Amino acid sequence: MKKTLPAVAALTILAGFVPVHAQDPLTYVDENGETVTYGEEQDWIRTIHYVFPECPRRNHDLEQYTHGSEVWIKPANGPAEYHIGNNGECGWDAVMTPVEAGFSADIELVPEADLYADPGQAQKAEITVTYVSRQPEKMPDQKTSKPETDETAVPDITAPETPDPAAPEKPAETPHLPAAAAGILVLPLLWKQYRKHAGKHSL
Repeated sequence: MKKTLPAVAALTILAGFVPVHAQDPLTYVDENGETVTYGEEQDWIRTIHYVFPECPRRNHDLEQYTHGSEVWIKPANGPAEYHIGNNGECGWDAVMTPVEAGFSADIELVPEADLYADPGQAQKAEITVTYVSRQPEKMPDQKTSKPETDETAVPDITAPETPDPAAPEKPAETPHLPAAAAGILVLPLLWKQYRKHAGKHSL
């Protein structure tokens, strides 16, 4: 951090004496009896470095600017206060880290900085955001499960085969008369022949 107020003037302010020099930008005593000294106005720069260790060609920087002066406030009784401001306002806005496909950043948000309230942040004007390649997530092994049999399922009953309507029907076979039935028909004829011959030989 560059201090534009001469070192001698700074020491005398802490001792309670405020010298007036032609090179001092501004020194005055306010209505509260505090001695206020402003240094030269200047730009305060914060640089954010985006670093890709695995792919250096993608490295780039982002610079943030704010404008203000160093301010020393010495009350009538007590130590001097040191600020960086421009009428009380000076600092850097918060910055969201850009999303890069296939990479993860170690810092998702660079916070804002109020240099008037915390001038020490001017000493932290270099911030590095590091990107590392994101490893693909491993998918769990998927085992093929056999379908569970449903015991309550109705079994498949195959319908009986129906005859082909186009097939010709076989003619019905004529049944043969059994031998006993044939004998019943033959006996009367034999009996008739017997009586005819018996009549010829009777006395």
